[in-house]
Amino acid sequence: METPDYKALFDNSPVLLLIVDKELTILSATDAYLRVVNKLNAIIAGKNIFEVLTNAANEPVAGSIGDMQSSLKRVVQFKTTDTISIPIYTKVTPEIAINLKQFRLTHSPVLDKLGNIKYITQRLEDVTEIETLKGLLERKTKSLEQIAASEKRYYMMLMKSPFAFCIMKGGDMVITLANDLMKDFWGKGRDVEGKTLLQVLPEVKDQPFPEMILSVLKTGTPVYANEIIAHLRYDDKMADRYFNIGYQPFHEEDGTISGVTTIAYDVTEQVTSRKKIEESEHRYQEMIFSSPSLIAILKGEEMIIEVANDAILETWGKGKNVIGKPLLTALPELVGHGFDDLFNGVYTTGQPHYAYEMPVYFVRNGQMELSYYTFIYQAQRDTGGNISGVAVIGREVTPEALLNQKIKESEELFRKLLDTMPQIAWTNTTDGEITFYNQRWYDYTGLDHKQTNLLGCKTVINPDDLPIALNEYRSIRETSDGGEFQIRGKSADGSYRWHLIRLTPIKNDTGEVQLWIGTATDIQELKLLQQQKDDFISIASHELKTPITSLKASLQLLNRIKDNPTNIMLPKLIVQANKSLDKVSVLMDDLLNASIANEGQLHINKKRINLSELIEECCPHVRTEGIYTIITEGDTDVEVYADAARIDQVVINFVNNAIKYSADSKEIRIFIEKVNDMAKVSIIDKGPGIPPDKLLHLFDRFYRVDSSGSQYSGLGLGLYISAEIIKKHNGQIGVNSELGKGSTFWFTLPIA
Repeated sequence: METPDYKALFDNSPVLLLIVDKELTILSATDAYLRVVNKLNAIIAGKNIFEVLTNAANEPVAGSIGDMQSSLKRVVQFKTTDTISIPIYTKVTPEIAINLKQFRLTHSPVLDKLGNIKYITQRLEDVTEIETLKGLLERKTKSLEQIAASEKRYYMMLMKSPFAFCIMKGGDMVITLANDLMKDFWGKGRDVEGKTLLQVLPEVKDQPFPEMILSVLKTGTPVYANEIIAHLRYDDKMADRYFNIGYQPFHEEDGTISGVTTIAYDVTEQVTSRKKIEESEHRYQEMIFSSPSLIAILKGEEMIIEVANDAILETWGKGKNVIGKPLLTALPELVGHGFDDLFNGVYTTGQPHYAYEMPVYFVRNGQMELSYYTFIYQAQRDTGGNISGVAVIGREVTPEALLNQKIKESEELFRKLLDTMPQIAWTNTTDGEITFYNQRWYDYTGLDHKQTNLLGCKTVINPDDLPIALNEYRSIRETSDGGEFQIRGKSADGSYRWHLIRLTPIKNDTGEVQLWIGTATDIQELKLLQQQKDDFISIASHELKTPITSLKASLQLLNRIKDNPTNIMLPKLIVQANKSLDKVSVLMDDLLNASIANEGQLHINKKRINLSELIEECCPHVRTEGIYTIITEGDTDVEVYADAARIDQVVINFVNNAIKYSADSKEIRIFIEKVNDMAKVSIIDKGPGIPPDKLLHLFDRFYRVDSSGSQYSGLGLGLYISAEIIKKHNGQIGVNSELGKGSTFWFTLPIA
């Protein structure tokens, strides 16, 4: 009774049958019996028969219990079948909960081999009167109508269901029913009922579907397939579609299998997407494990090594047994070098971390080795966007790092050399970008690094020179041969000074320009000297021309009257000629003294002299003419060790300058005083004064003061020679001047 086949046969039997043991404990009941008494087998099994049949929802009428007890006693006593008739309330439909029916109860013993009672069966037979049967029939008819309506709803549900559905009958697989979705899958129109599967879909003949359908039809065993591929024809073109499909036997009312029910879901998009993902993952895996780059994926806060390609394992000096271990457990030599902080920073913030030529120590073959790596730590996220780990991608750059270190050291040395240069220096890329300025640039311009990067060199070049400078700069770079030009550059105090710009190309072995080095040499002094030289040539020509022209005129007149010595013009012409010669002589002496001073060959013959006496004896030409008054004041007893002739020359130069530049002032004061261990002589005039910007250059060669636009005679050498004389005496020389009030030229000499 317990075998699956007998059990199913018993359960599905139309007979209303109940089986109890000899203690009247229910063992089993047919489905038909259970339906009548409205019970489930699992509920009544193991209970006494009278407990079940006396429930309030299904209670026999009065006296039925006694009749049933008596019947069962007779069966036990006589081991024979006993039949009685009793009324039983049965549940017919949800609307009519309880119905009284008359049943015949047949109790039959089932004996074992020894003749003892093993089981007792209770069989129910409906013996209700004809009227009762008629009412039951009416109710049955109504129930069938409800079933028909339910079947119609079920049909409509199948036809409009979200899954494809069809029924095929017989070995020819004739399509008897197919919903619209199945017809759409097939793509052969709506008129498919009555046709065989191979008439509608001839392309599936050699595909597994017919065989699967016939297997279900033959064995009654359902067949299921997931993501099975179907090669279907749509508009004369073959296309591959994927389906989750199930074939189940279709049973007739008598239980025979007459066909197969098909339910299918089109999963082409899901399969295609998954295959793309799988292909992507495969490519991803191939990329990781075939890549020469060092790649690892670390999971979770513990930095578990989930993926590590061969390249990084070789770098670590480890085998595949480190997979699944925490990084710092697998590589303890990394502890204390900040890698855990780097990882945690990326893991918690999601921000990638880049490292370039980073030194790392690994233990390889038992030895600690230093290598350099460039790598990135990149956060890995799950499908929900949450950070799940960190990917490490890198490459070993030890040779490049060592080379770059040497290059950096060389560059540092090169930059230090440039910083020691007195000239401004910089480097340019071949594209014209300035990559470095030496310290002299920042000292001269007063700009810092940020200002230099922001403003550039164009703000330093004089606006008038900028177009020319840019054009020259482009032209030089185009030739690749280098060149030079001049500009005026603004200094930190806002003044402009002339600079010589030189651009020199640095080329590789093939002659290609790799870098440009630029220098700016301050040529302001050279420019001034050049200007002074040009001015001197002009002045000297003019100063020499005037007395020579006068001398020539005097000689020509003398030549005319040479035969008449009594001519009154003769003495005057001789005096005029002598004056012209004296002027030429003075100019020549100035040039000679300037040359001697410039060459450092100015000889000094010192002796003890009284300054007051020397000053009183000098400047006889001024005193003789009587136009100007020279007043000597101060300490007239001061004596010094000096070259009297040279100091006389200095005083004369100062007095001549006072006369020359203050023609309207007829009084010249000379003041002598002691200042510490020095004697100071000041020549004071009340002339117009000298502008402040001229004072710095008064003692330069060829420099002449012209404060009012007037032209003065002389070569601009007197003050220069005077300064050199005083320097030879270990003294100092200078000037104090105030516009509109006059000037004071002074010098000092050591006291004897």
